[in-house]
Amino acid sequence: MINLLPQKDKEIVIKEKVRRFIIVAGIMVSFALFFGLVLLSPSYFYLLFEKKEFERTLEFSNSAENFKNALPFEKDAEILSKKLSAFVGASAKRSFPSLAIERILKTLPPAVKLKSVSYIAQQDGTIISLSGNAGTRDDLLNFKKALEKTGMFKKVNSPVSNYLQGIDIEFSLALEAK
Repeated sequence: MINLLPQKDKEIVIKEKVRRFIIVAGIMVSFALFFGLVLLSPSYFYLLFEKKEFERTLEFSNSAENFKNALPFEKDAEILSKKLSAFVGASAKRSFPSLAIERILKTLPPAVKLKSVSYIAQQDGTIISLSGNAGTRDDLLNFKKALEKTGMFKKVNSPVSNYLQGIDIEFSLALEAK
């Protein structure tokens, strides 16, 4: 096609095309910047809040430097705590015979009389030996069952010879403490 426009008009048309291109490109860049700002604004606010939180934590840690003098006291308290827990642990492992004997005497029926109580502490456990006199076989059985129900003893050993007589029974029991 032949362009019949004068040279001056041709230059105006070219300038007009460049001007339109610049305007369209400017609008596109403006939209891209606007959408970029909209999409980046949550990240900006997130980082802003994180920065404030970091500054607050830094301020708190700087104020905690006053507590550095308390560090030796913490070590002393920790050592004392370890010693105390060792003491409490050792005393919890020990069993006290008075508690066991008190429990035995509370479960003792009126028809059963004790002659002797012996307490033997061993590494693998504690054994309490009882000997006495029971009015009847049923009284002795009831006493044995009552001792088992206390939950304080792993095992209540009663020899068969305890049950051979019907009345006025001389008995011996071996109790293994928990």
